[in-house]
Amino acid sequence: MSQRKPKAEDQRPKAAGKKAKSLARATGRLDHTWSARNSSTRSAYEAATQNRETADWRVGLTTATAAILEGLDVMLARSRWMIRNDGYAASAQGAYRRSVVGGGITARASARHPVDGQMLKGYNAQHDLLWNAWANDPRLCDVEKTKCLYEKQALWMDELFAAGGLLLRPVYTPQADAVGLAIQELEYEQLNGDLTSYGGNAVYHGVETDRYGAPVAYHVYAAEHPLEECPSAPIRLLESECWHVFRKGRVRQLIGVPMMHAVMPSLRNLAMYEIYTLGKARTEAAFHGFIEEGAGSTATVDSIRKRLGAAAPDASASEEQPYQQLRVENGLFPVLRNGRKVTFPGNSTPNTVYPQFVQENLKRIAAGAGLDLPTIARWYADGNFNTQRRASLEIEAETEAIQDLQFINGALRRCRELWTEIAVREGKLSATGFLTSARWKAAYLLTNWQGPARKVIDEIKDQAAWDMKFKSLRGTPQQYFNERGVDPRDVLSEWKEYFELLDEYGLTGRIDAMFFKAAPNAPKAGMAPDGTGTDADPAASDPNATPDDPAELLARREVIAALIGDEGGSNGHGGNGHGRLL
Repeated sequence: MSQRKPKAEDQRPKAAGKKAKSLARATGRLDHTWSARNSSTRSAYEAATQNRETADWRVGLTTATAAILEGLDVMLARSRWMIRNDGYAASAQGAYRRSVVGGGITARASARHPVDGQMLKGYNAQHDLLWNAWANDPRLCDVEKTKCLYEKQALWMDELFAAGGLLLRPVYTPQADAVGLAIQELEYEQLNGDLTSYGGNAVYHGVETDRYGAPVAYHVYAAEHPLEECPSAPIRLLESECWHVFRKGRVRQLIGVPMMHAVMPSLRNLAMYEIYTLGKARTEAAFHGFIEEGAGSTATVDSIRKRLGAAAPDASASEEQPYQQLRVENGLFPVLRNGRKVTFPGNSTPNTVYPQFVQENLKRIAAGAGLDLPTIARWYADGNFNTQRRASLEIEAETEAIQDLQFINGALRRCRELWTEIAVREGKLSATGFLTSARWKAAYLLTNWQGPARKVIDEIKDQAAWDMKFKSLRGTPQQYFNERGVDPRDVLSEWKEYFELLDEYGLTGRIDAMFFKAAPNAPKAGMAPDGTGTDADPAASDPNATPDDPAELLARREVIAALIGDEGGSNGHGGNGHGRLL
């Protein structure tokens, strides 16, 4: 049996499909009309399935900046309100401030000769002296003249958490006896959100970009805050004239977002749940008891009807009116009539589910904020050493990224390089070849950065772990000092002064024997210091024994003295305990 030859119209869909596929291969584009006709209702990815169960899950594609700017003003207002009024939000902000900044991210000059690698001690000492004087004086480093550099860093972290970012603007004003550089902070609310284009470039909430999405300039109200007073005309700051500190989570993202944006609704719902629960509990607690009529009550039918609200009370109503109440003071109780009894209600709010409900919500909120439950709730009684250590490592990993990317590389390094160049050009810092040789300039700008000291959960276990690292050569003294938040040069200098003080008081031999002549194994109770069962002096049996050999003690002390020289001087601050040089 012969088959019917298909007509031309029967071949059209197939031909159209082939044409669409070939066009897609040639142009790299997909014909959405054709794909919609020929696709199944169930996607290969469950996340893309569209059916009745996902009918209310309606989302649209958008760019990173457009998604943020759509509700930026509302998010900023709500985020700042939560930090002012919600204890959990304020606790999360404080946790980031403590972990990322602490008492301040410090810098130490670590310049070396670019040829032989020798430490430039004179330059480093001069650089650190000038830098510390500038960084600790609010009148020098702050435009508002109210915050030193380390207070400013804490403010940067608070603003990064609350708003998602901020602008830092260097302002130069010549000073006679100091480097004339000051830093000004600009909030996101100070950006000019009304401008949409400038000179052919697009402007997104004050951020001017080129055709590739790179920031070109920022349009801000630098003199006055637009939320405080009528602002003057905004100014245009080139991208090189300010530093934008924010966390980038997507390609072409131009502005940051509050760090609690993903859990702000949950935090708000939890706060309202607690308010309503406490309101209900207060209402239950306001009623001390109820007076009930017994079966033999002599109350009339009319009074009962009035008590139930079926009839309105009148002027002749008795004391049994439904709106009458007894206010009981503490320690007092009314006299009851016959046929009445008092019932004390049992308060059921909050119930046993309340603590667990709050805790489970706080876990989700803490996870969304990048922290853990004990840190958010400030409750560290639960858990053992291993769980606390694991939580500490997770928080350190979260905060070290912010410390490295946003603070040190995004702001502090650029600030210090600009400050150093100004100091050299003003003649306040001597650096031969800084302005003429790129190699020498890079050598002069070498800096050791150090963040706050890491938390120690168990000092004994932590120290034992470091001892094993030293013995296996997997850890260095520099790394140890970095985790403790101190500079080894300061520690060793204090030990040197301590030994000199011991010499002055004639206690060198006793202290050296205590620290450096200890036996490998401590003797047991009742045994002599040499480990025998007698109290004999070891020197009596061994005439060559010298417990306090001056030459041996001097050699051990020279080891410490050597560390303070070129070898020890090379040990500066390493950011986050990693010994990072930038």
